[in-house]
Formats: sequence, structure tokens, C-alpha cells
Amino acid sequence: MRSTSVDQLLQGRAAGVRVTNAGGAPDGGVSINIRGMSSFNDTQPLYVIDGVIINSSGSSATLLSDDGNYDEDINGLIGLNPSDIANIEILKDASATAIYGALGANGVILITTKEARTEKPAILLSVGTDISHRYKKMDLMNFDEYVAYLSVLDKNHDVLPYIYEDPYEMTGLKVTPVDWQDYVMRTAVSQRYNVSISGKPSKMSYNLSLGYTNTQGIIKGTEVDRYTARLN
Repeated sequence: MRSTSVDQLLQGRAAGVRVTNAGGAPDGGVSINIRGMSSFNDTQPLYVIDGVIINSSGSSATLLSDDGNYDEDINGLIGLNPSDIANIEILKDASATAIYGALGANGVILITTKEARTEKPAILLSVGTDISHRYKKMDLMNFDEYVAYLSVLDKNHDVLPYIYEDPYEMTGLKVTPVDWQDYVMRTAVSQRYNVSISGKPSKMSYNLSLGYTNTQGIIKGTEVDRYTARLN
């Protein structure tokens, strides 16, 4: 499967680089650690794209839930299209601090984007589809087994007065057993479309790229649409 985000490109690229997802959402925050834990409050590396320093890969967003606001980490590098990346270099130890000083104390990730290679205009179109599925299904109790389990724990029926002879009738309401794993999970189908046009005339070069990615999570209701545009 082709990488759809920068953090996927970083996985396994260098020894000692740890990429940890803060959550299972498609746009969930990402923690990247190059030099291990240190005394610094922020252990995230420095990101430099085409010589320009950008913010860390993790940022916080306040979302609205049914019972109030809550904070969730989001991936700050999600706006960078992996199809636009030509090379990624990871600097650590003395090589990072020698160039960027204290800013590179946690390591530096150098990202170089693509440039035009031919004099004549070149058009590149790429389309892809990814399919994701849960790794495995947990072996959990069904409704009958759960009621029997609670009955054993509560032999005096002090806690379960609502369980009648019919285990599917509770407080006068019919209860339909539901396999919640099947109910909330799905086979996720993600799509990506990228188009770029580049050229290198006599005294200038240009590269224009447009991208659209729809990434679905295996949990229903989790997905993210990403639109990217880049002009170099």
C-alpha cells in the first residue's frame, strides 16, 4: 500500500525513530521521536521543508461532544502530500545541532519536494485505492452469556431485579442482541488522486500539483477529506 501521510513515510526509515499514533482516527495526532526521551518538555523533532522551518507534526484541536468540549490531537503534517516529496533525510546527534543549534536538539527531519526535470511540460497523474480491515475480532460474550455471568456474580439478585424469565425482556422493553464490533466497524475504502504538471524552460522551472485524498477509518463515522495544492 502506498503511503498516504508523511508519518507513514518515516516509519522504518532510520534506526531509533519511533512513530506513535495518538489515536485511531485517520487524521489523528502523531508523535515522532528520534533521539529518545530527554529533559526537554517537547521531544518532537524539527521539521524543515525545502529549507523552511515549520511547526511540529502534532497540534491540538477543541472539538464539541455531547457532554462538552474536549481536546484531540490532530496530525499537523496532513496538509503535505506524500506524492510531492522527493526525499526525506533524518538528522540526529551532532549533525543536527551543528546546523540548527538548540532547535535541532530533538533531531531534524529534512523534507525535499519534487522539482521539474525536463524542459518540456510533463504531466503526471496517479490514482489509488486502499482497503483497510480490522486486524481481528475480539472474542466477547454474547447477551445470553453476559446475563448468565451477571447472575452468577449476583446470586441474591439485588443488582439485577430487571432480569426476568425472558432474558431479552428488560423493564418491559424488548432487547435485541447486537454484536457491537460488527455494528461500529467496517471495511474502509480510501481513495487518492494526484495530478502534477512541471517544466524547466531556459531560465526558470515550475511544478504545480493538486491532490485529493479521502481516507476512511475502520470505525464508522471516521474519515477525512484532504485537498492539497502546491506551486514551486
